Amino acid sequence: MTKTIQISTRQQLDELISKVDEAAKVTRNRLQDLLNESVSDLQFLHKLKFLPAGRSPLNLGDLNLIEQLNQTFTYLASFKAVEYLWAEHPNEESFTVNLGTASGYDVHNDAKTIIAEVFAAVKPSNNNKLKKDVEKVNDSNAEYKYVFYYCPGFKVGVIAPLDGYEDIKIISLNLTL
Repeated sequence: MTKTIQISTRQQLDELISKVDEAAKVTRNRLQDLLNESVSDLQFLHKLKFLPAGRSPLNLGDLNLIEQLNQTFTYLASFKAVEYLWAEHPNEESFTVNLGTASGYDVHNDAKTIIAEVFAAVKPSNNNKLKKDVEKVNDSNAEYKYVFYYCPGFKVGVIAPLDGYEDIKIISLNLTL
């Protein structure tokens, strides 16, 4: 599956979310099997890190568990960002979502007058990700600029803008799991 997806309907969005959920189910079953294997604790962790114990959230290929975890929550945050953007810009028919290593803004409309960066992390300050994403969208000529993030345990909703970047809307997301 391509890492660039055009999302035009709520049904399409629901189908993508369903694929992510199905991949999680496959991985959970695999982990239960791995827990029952007779291996050392370090061998168990080695399998999680290096072997294809996980399932790619959208293309149904195998990958390691760590990559699945990273992709899963970034993809879900990206889909939640699309929901938010449709609510804010109801006349937009579709949004392009660039997942993973796809180049360009993480989410944008066709005219690129609406752009967004999206991430999932333990804290918004990890690796200076929030600031880097704010700077990235700031460098665009888009009329509407957003940064969305999912960090469990942090306040959900519109967050105060970073100093000097008042025209960039920062939104902390809540994912329904």
